[in-house]
Amino acid sequence: MAPSRARPAASLLASLAVLASCSAFNLPSSPLGFSARPLQHAARLSPPRPASHPSPAARRTGARGLCAQIKFADAVEEVLKRKYVKKNRVPRVIKSWRRMDEDFLYRAEVPEYETVQECNSYIEGLKPRPFHDPYQFEWAQKLRDSAEIVQEEFKRVACDGEDSLYEQGNNVWVTAANSTSAESYGPDWKTLALMDRCVWDQTNVKLFPKTTKLLRDLEVPCIEAFFARMMPNSVIKPHSDYCNFALTSHLGLDVPEGQCWIEVGNERREWRNGEMLLFDTSLMHKAANEADQKRFILMLRVWHPDLNPSEVDAIKYIFDCLDEPEIIERDIRLLAPELLGMPAMKKPSGMHFGADEGGRRLQAKAKAKKDTAKAKDAKKAAKKEDAKEGDAEAADGEGGEGAEEEAEDKGKAPEPYEVPRAGRYFLHDDRRGGDDDEGEEEEEESLVSGKDSARREYV
Repeated sequence: MAPSRARPAASLLASLAVLASCSAFNLPSSPLGFSARPLQHAARLSPPRPASHPSPAARRTGARGLCAQIKFADAVEEVLKRKYVKKNRVPRVIKSWRRMDEDFLYRAEVPEYETVQECNSYIEGLKPRPFHDPYQFEWAQKLRDSAEIVQEEFKRVACDGEDSLYEQGNNVWVTAANSTSAESYGPDWKTLALMDRCVWDQTNVKLFPKTTKLLRDLEVPCIEAFFARMMPNSVIKPHSDYCNFALTSHLGLDVPEGQCWIEVGNERREWRNGEMLLFDTSLMHKAANEADQKRFILMLRVWHPDLNPSEVDAIKYIFDCLDEPEIIERDIRLLAPELLGMPAMKKPSGMHFGADEGGRRLQAKAKAKKDTAKAKDAKKAAKKEDAKEGDAEAADGEGGEGAEEEAEDKGKAPEPYEVPRAGRYFLHDDRRGGDDDEGEEEEEESLVSGKDSARREYV
């Protein structure tokens, strides 16, 4: 089996909470089991030196010099501010990030649903509601219509071929990774991950290629995607997933209908085979499988629809920095070298300042320009070819008279040929939204390299 990053399989949405009261580049586990890659930077920060007297260590030792001068949370905040400086598009994300560094926990009564919302990853302005209509979203409608594809593949690979799955898969049917989640979910709720924090599990997606292709093709706005198994006669205790910037969606795969339910606040719904549910797990919720057989679902964490595209980009950037701290080390030097007492760096040629990750908008514009030029050349060539064929036919059919007309035509200036203006090339991504002018501004503001951004997909 190919090596893969070890990831907790359940409740991975703590994200912003991971830096609560942490030292520079020393990331503790969150209450939900979210864990970043183990880091070697652990020292508490000393005060930064004045810009006119940079630390020799900062020049000499790279990352360690950075750690000695600026806290990880501060570095991320500074880069976010400078990435999205125009129109201040991500103040809610920055505020949430800063609160996480202050041991923040949001807790509020929601009287209309007789429940409580509890989050340490809390973005303001996202109205809590137990259940949403999943079929207001096109991707959910199409996923329901294609449910048989997922059900058939899951049965063949995970049920009929269970022994091979354990041998070939990665983190197959694992429980919650930390005590808080494990206590709530219990030992009878286990998962098999396909995607975690927008990163596909390269081992497991090969075992479920049809399901993976379907999620990609439908452009499901996933943060996470995994299969979830609930054992017979088991319960999940009331709990919150501590994050309000994502909603949770379920597709019933193999469900003992009428005997399985989930309750969010004061609303209860039952799982149905081939049908979708969409709900807010930042509200207290619980579930039960009262049947004598297992319950299987495809579980998706999707971006809250009230987030704007820049906020989604900012959160994804934070995910990247948590997994690969060298990204923030590079970007803080690039965007705010004065904070480290270092000279400004030249932007690497491979790094894009684009609205889409990896500068994909810039790449798309370059491709569109190239395609337009090719189209113009092809039009001109086709016109010349048509003209030659027309001349030949005229000479063969009209004889001397045609020759005289041809001679007259040769003396005239050719009529101008107007090439139609090619339409601008847009990346097809309904979730990113926003007007084009805003996208143009983002091109000069957003800092994400092609290498780094390839890890995160809009699927």
